[in-house]
Amino acid sequence: KTFASFALILLALMTTIKLKYIRSLDKQLVEKLQKNGMTTTKDVLSKTNLELINILDMKHTKVRELVDLISNEICPKMFKVYELWEENISKPKDKLITTLPNLDDLLHGGISPGLITEMVG
Repeated sequence: KTFASFALILLALMTTIKLKYIRSLDKQLVEKLQKNGMTTTKDVLSKTNLELINILDMKHTKVRELVDLISNEICPKMFKVYELWEENISKPKDKLITTLPNLDDLLHGGISPGLITEMVG
């Protein structure tokens, strides 16, 4: 149950990024989204493509590009644990940094060495 709560908190942190902080989004598009009550990534991703097409008066291809761009911004980047270990071994620390700032904050700086840590999702 604790892990499920942790996973939900992580998901909430990842999906509630303010649109104005996504630099790759056009400012005019952000303003248009905000005028229609969508200020976070979660607001946009909770809409269907058809709803976004109607609200934003955009073509389907542009809506797909928007959804893909936002999805790529909030999704953690893929990496191999060995690569992460190699990167972190050169910097002596007492925690293994995950490269996900929100997750590292929840883990109080990263994954503690000497412990078995399982992450699923």
